[in-house]
Amino acid sequence: MFPAATGYGKHLYSAMGLPEGKRALLETAFMSLLDDQAAKALDILRDPHAPGIPIPLRHAAARFVVSLLLRTPEEIERIKKHYLEKWLKGACLAVT
Repeated sequence: MFPAATGYGKHLYSAMGLPEGKRALLETAFMSLLDDQAAKALDILRDPHAPGIPIPLRHAAARFVVSLLLRTPEEIERIKKHYLEKWLKGACLAVT
């Protein structure tokens, strides 16, 4: 399977209006943590000798699955547009 077939979008989570060092803030501060915790749960699922998945990792896996509903290029673009409109109206805090 290729990225184009999986809802992939180049710089999908990048906030192009932010300074270069902060453009990937959504990916580095949120998505990577979500993905990392889900990967730990998956590692346990793949281990035939694992006694079970701890409750916190079960929750992490569930959060990851739900996040997939929001991680499409179309949905991310909609979210970006929504928050840009709020920001332009002064309803959002600036990223520092």
